[in-house]
Amino acid sequence: TVNSATMTVDDKNIVLGSGAANDAAADGGGITLESGDGNKTWNWVDATDAWTSSEHIHVGDNKQLKIGTGQDLKLYHDGGHSYIQNNNGILHIRGQGTGVRIQKNDGERMIYAIPDGAVELYYDNTLRFATNSGGVTVAGNCNVQGGGITMQDTYGYYAGTSNDLSILHNATNSVIKNITGDLEFQEHTSSGNIIFKTTT
Repeated sequence: TVNSATMTVDDKNIVLGSGAANDAAADGGGITLESGDGNKTWNWVDATDAWTSSEHIHVGDNKQLKIGTGQDLKLYHDGGHSYIQNNNGILHIRGQGTGVRIQKNDGERMIYAIPDGAVELYYDNTLRFATNSGGVTVAGNCNVQGGGITMQDTYGYYAGTSNDLSILHNATNSVIKNITGDLEFQEHTSSGNIIFKTTT
């Protein structure tokens, strides 16, 4: 027992639980800081095979949590931005249960990945794009810039609840097909014309 406000130890290494036969015997070993608000501990827990802290661990700005023999994974904050930096292999983000979410601090969704299900993209907490078993669903307008929409033979554009209108190329011919009501060609302005012509 050392009754001192400050203890100075010249040795570079402190050994706890000297002579413990194995990890189970060392279980519970560590450091305890007594406090009237509850003890603060850093202990070895054999059941989890890990060092366990009873409190938060605070790493200051520009100080990194380095993981891996070659410091392959680093977590840090530089005073302005936060980083997850992977320097080797693939960075895997894994989740079980109901999925993986990327969201704001207030819980507003940005990206939601559901196991064996959809991947959803949100704009201002509103679902705009989601994958499904047959392809994707877009909620809202699709604004294509700097390119176009390309479809392979036999795949086309469909409109209407029951795919009433289809436009596609069947590998031989281009087909515009309407199966409900009339197929109308309308000019937006009264001075315009609807022109059908072949290329020259």
